[in-house]
Amino acid sequence: NTKGAQIADIEMLDAPAQWNLPDDLIVEILYRSNPAIVGRSRAMSHKWKHILTSFEFLQKSYTCNLERQHSLLIHVFFPNWTGNMNSIIRVDSNKGNRLFCTLPPEVHDCQNMDIVGIENGIVCLAYNMHGESKQILIWNMLTQSSKIIPPPDHFDYSTSRHHVLALTYIPRTTTYCIVHAFKQNFDNGLLFYTVYSSATETWSEFVALEGNLTRLGSEYISINGEVSWINYSGDTYQSPESVITYSVLGKAWKRLIIPGNCKIGASKLLHFEGKVSLASYPTAKDQYGLVV
Repeated sequence: NTKGAQIADIEMLDAPAQWNLPDDLIVEILYRSNPAIVGRSRAMSHKWKHILTSFEFLQKSYTCNLERQHSLLIHVFFPNWTGNMNSIIRVDSNKGNRLFCTLPPEVHDCQNMDIVGIENGIVCLAYNMHGESKQILIWNMLTQSSKIIPPPDHFDYSTSRHHVLALTYIPRTTTYCIVHAFKQNFDNGLLFYTVYSSATETWSEFVALEGNLTRLGSEYISINGEVSWINYSGDTYQSPESVITYSVLGKAWKRLIIPGNCKIGASKLLHFEGKVSLASYPTAKDQYGLVV
């Protein structure tokens, strides 16, 4: 009885000899294949699922396909009174070709939507439906599958709290985490945080992080399972003070004070040669420098 068996788990006794390619040759072909082919090949057997989801395969596949296509994702939002819906457009940065992506049905009629981040082809969205509290959605654009992540109990986006979200992957795994940092009171320096793991499908209990932390910028950088934000002092985003980094493996924070001569105009974190970098214009507004 082969009902429910996966294709490659069934022994094909009558397969022609020329079909029996060495595994390493098949893997080499798949390195250069597009994600849709790789995704379908994962369903062939437990063996191929293990090979094609390994960190080594994902890393080499990314390297092989890095120069094949460069594209941008643009989020376009129209208020509901226009009669139009949210749109996400994929733009080829070389040719300018545009592809409208069909949004998951959960956000078709949402009042507000933010793209939290994109990692390994997975999109994390935060959206609001008709005055209800914010919801979190994980979306695979390739397969058009989506999953609603139950928000933590304190995720109410009230005016007295400042919330930031970030999406990151645990290195060498396919497990993603959503880091949620927030403040309960702007008058003290405590920053609280909690982390969702796709492995356990739960949020950790929120923990307080001390140290004169006023508010984090909404933009972040994710590298090797570490998420970094700019921490601003004061009531506005005009005074960058430090860079705060959270490690999902170490479950710990570290803080780097921004040098005094680099605080002027420091408002953007960048990837630079595998490191988190800070862009600022300490000398002139039209001359940016990098602090690594």
